Amino acid sequence: GRPKLLLLDEPLSALHPELREKLQGEILKFHREFGLTTFLVSHHPAELYRLANRVIELKRGRVEKMGKPQEVLPTRKGLKVEGVIVEVHPSFLIVDIDGELYQVSPNSSQFQYLPGQIVNLALKPELAGEKELFLSNS
Repeated sequence: GRPKLLLLDEPLSALHPELREKLQGEILKFHREFGLTTFLVSHHPAELYRLANRVIELKRGRVEKMGKPQEVLPTRKGLKVEGVIVEVHPSFLIVDIDGELYQVSPNSSQFQYLPGQIVNLALKPELAGEKELFLSNS
């Protein structure tokens, strides 16, 4: 017969933000069409906000938290991360965070951003795609 469970272990982690967002939509479409229970492993809160209706946070192999994404994951205040600017474009930056590239919109045109510069970013986990990260002043 037909499988009743789909296991996805970080299927989108190495993808460019635009492709990641597009494939998130495909995963949602696939889930609705076939109605499979899906286990998705991800380190991206924004991805989990978009794709999951239940989240389990593990710590050292044990369940640390379990519930709806808004109950388990960081809130609007954001999760601070550090990244390195890889490319500078007129309206966005490409930033490397732990080996993964993100497209980031600068919060101000007053600053000059340079490749190799370390920047502080904040994650808005409830947003997915291009605007999931923004430059932080802290």
